[in-house]
Amino acid sequence: MQVVNPMDIIQIKHQADIYLKQGYFTAAINLYEKCIELDPNLSYNYWYLGLAWLLQGNEIECQSIWLSVFTNSDLDLQDYDLIEFINLLKNKADEYLEYHDHQLAQTIYEAILEWDNNRHEIYYNLGHAVAMQGNLEAAIDYWQIVIEMQPDHIDAYLNQADIWQKLENYVDAIFCYENILKIANDYLIYYQLGLCYSHIKEWELAINCFYQSIELKNDYAPAYSDLGLILIYTDNPANWEIGINYLRKAIEMQIEFAKYLVDIGKTEKLQLNNIHLTGIKIIKSLMNISEIETGLYLSLGKIFYVVSPEIAIQLLQKAREIEPKNLEAALELSKILLNQNQINQAIDILNNLNNQDHEELYYLKSQCYLKLANYQQAIFYLQKSIRLNPHLIESYYFLGIAFLRIGNIEAATINFRQNLAIKPDSPLTLAYLGFIYGKKHQIKDAINYFQQAISINSSVVTFIDNLINTLLLEETSLNKIDFFPILPIYPPDKFYKSTQEWIENNDLDESNYVESYPEIDIQLNYPKSLDNSIHFSFRFGNNLKLPSSFVVTIPQGRFWLSADQTQSAIMINESHFLADISPDFPILSPNHPDKNPRNHAIFSVGNLPPIHFIEGNVVVLAGLTNNIYFHWMLDILPRWELLRKQNCNFDQIDYFVVDNSLPFQRETLNLLQIPENKQININKTHHIQATKLIVPSFPASVAWMPKWTCKFLNHHFLRPEYIEKYTNNTSYKQRIYITRNLAKNRRILNEDEILNLLKSHGFTVVVLESMSVLEQAALFSQAEIIVSPHGSGLTNLVFCQPGTKVIELFAANYVYHCYWWISNLIGLDYYYLLGETLPGWYFHRLIYPQDFAEDILVNAGDLFKLLQICEKL
Repeated sequence: MQVVNPMDIIQIKHQADIYLKQGYFTAAINLYEKCIELDPNLSYNYWYLGLAWLLQGNEIECQSIWLSVFTNSDLDLQDYDLIEFINLLKNKADEYLEYHDHQLAQTIYEAILEWDNNRHEIYYNLGHAVAMQGNLEAAIDYWQIVIEMQPDHIDAYLNQADIWQKLENYVDAIFCYENILKIANDYLIYYQLGLCYSHIKEWELAINCFYQSIELKNDYAPAYSDLGLILIYTDNPANWEIGINYLRKAIEMQIEFAKYLVDIGKTEKLQLNNIHLTGIKIIKSLMNISEIETGLYLSLGKIFYVVSPEIAIQLLQKAREIEPKNLEAALELSKILLNQNQINQAIDILNNLNNQDHEELYYLKSQCYLKLANYQQAIFYLQKSIRLNPHLIESYYFLGIAFLRIGNIEAATINFRQNLAIKPDSPLTLAYLGFIYGKKHQIKDAINYFQQAISINSSVVTFIDNLINTLLLEETSLNKIDFFPILPIYPPDKFYKSTQEWIENNDLDESNYVESYPEIDIQLNYPKSLDNSIHFSFRFGNNLKLPSSFVVTIPQGRFWLSADQTQSAIMINESHFLADISPDFPILSPNHPDKNPRNHAIFSVGNLPPIHFIEGNVVVLAGLTNNIYFHWMLDILPRWELLRKQNCNFDQIDYFVVDNSLPFQRETLNLLQIPENKQININKTHHIQATKLIVPSFPASVAWMPKWTCKFLNHHFLRPEYIEKYTNNTSYKQRIYITRNLAKNRRILNEDEILNLLKSHGFTVVVLESMSVLEQAALFSQAEIIVSPHGSGLTNLVFCQPGTKVIELFAANYVYHCYWWISNLIGLDYYYLLGETLPGWYFHRLIYPQDFAEDILVNAGDLFKLLQICEKL
């Protein structure tokens, strides 16, 4: 009989455990089987063997092994052995959960429930595992089981509430928060509950919650801020002074962000198109207690107009009570009254300012009289406003309309032309000139003006259609004129969910549809941060399936792209479009539950612009937001590669539909050798039909590209001769910081402080706007660590070497996945850091109405910690 050395089994099992931890499950299985062969009586080897089979994906084999252990009388297992077995599995699942391998953690937790479904901590952790993969509904269900098993489980309620709130299901979030407060008082819970009540307009309940939050923590600035704004919003002027004082306290407690905003408001006012400038005035007033309150009420009135015109009117009236002769308050109030069609009240206020000689006063009077159809009075005041300011574009435009209404065609023409002299790209002015020349029976000129208007902004087509109908009613002799080239087109009302479905349903030739790359699973590594949790924007699980890419040829096919490049459609005929190659905003992840063609914008867009017919073979390369470097490089240019992969004869292509407006677009099109004389600029022709429309699909989904796109870009834009030319033969790896100080949004507010920190760590500041595509590619290929605020410059991560470290800086309310996704494709070491905000949910959104445009205040200490982590690894 062979004597077994226990040390041999221990060593073999140790190596098996290493393989299990590293994910080499087959190797682990072989070694665990060897352990069992050496000593069949050690039960824990069976447990580990079953676990290895489970993690490899063979649940049947796993359960068979485990079941055989507990039914084998020779092993003589007791109840405590089952407990030990469950604890072993739980410990392993907890390890995977800690290291963000959520899929494997989920697999083990679910296996535990087959043996013991009475442990609430298993359901709780299982909820986390599925939540981190983006399966929020399943997570909520698991946490509900926890609550049923342990009704005082605060964390389960809190996790549910957090998800419900992010999903904007405020009623269910409120239910969870209220249950937490039955167990324990907490200022953060009261604050979040107050926000939820405010979102469903339960103002008094919201106010009470914010008061409770402040009572529990009297220095919590967000609660003061949101309480202050809601007190102003609740239509009770008696609360306004209290609300303003709370806002002041919030700013005093959390002043750093506010100071930076006031400073850049002084120096860069003209560039602040991402910030509500009136909001900066409010901050400045709140910081300066000695300032007269007229300006504060005036600014609050302006900013509240979007939220509540009624409150805005009251606030402006309050400003006028404090300072009756304040011209700006009177003008702002009359403007809002005018927009609310309270025209007589607006006129009364303006008439009381007769001693004022001011262009905006006269302009607003003209708008009142235009609405009252008193065109002579409107003309009088418009001419007075122009006398004071000859460059007032709107006055010329409305003078043209007023003269047109009273039948003075020549005067209307003169003023519309004057408007164009100042603003030559005004589609409405061009449309009116088209109408005027139509009335003059100068049809060629009329059509020319209409076409110019449509080429600038195709959405004007419905307005032009109304003008033409009016023209035909007024000038019956024009009924025989063919206005077809400028008439709008009805959009399709049906779709094929996929191009392949259209091909199969219509028995088309195989040459009409050629697959270039099959669908593929992308393995994902979670991003790193100072927080052990994972931001919602990165929760897609450990892998994501991308659809296949292909090239389709459509006889007499049509392509439409909206003027703002956020909506598109590939149409096979008048009634159908192909949904999988007709993306629109918002851009969603592949297989997203809301990604349904029935929600496509084309069903609500109204009319499409007239069709521009093109003889020949036409390739569509244009897509959504072509002017954004990220989408251009990773959504648009790789479509050319799909053609090349199909051995396309480019000599037989007559035209390419592209956007060639910007330098980086022209540079890359030239490098791909797409002749300029074959380029059709989609900005000038928004709707085309070709004899043969050739459409390469997107590389997978818009903003979700496979790895081959990165290889394609490297092949064409990162050749050795380019690297040598643009890096001056330097071989060392650089640390670079990408500044956005020339951008109009997402700038680093405290950039001087951050630059001092980064320069002490050997970083160089880079301004990408001054560099060509080839220069940017060469620079990133030599990078060791890259730090950058979120922005298109990070598209160049595709040119980095594997292992390059990336720290992306985000505004607290806007985190987007795209550069983390690229990092996964290339094998980069990706980190992210969230910035800080103004105090309060509502206050921050008053200043930054659009989350994606928020500037970023970086905590230098947190960035230093993240740099230390990067440098150690």
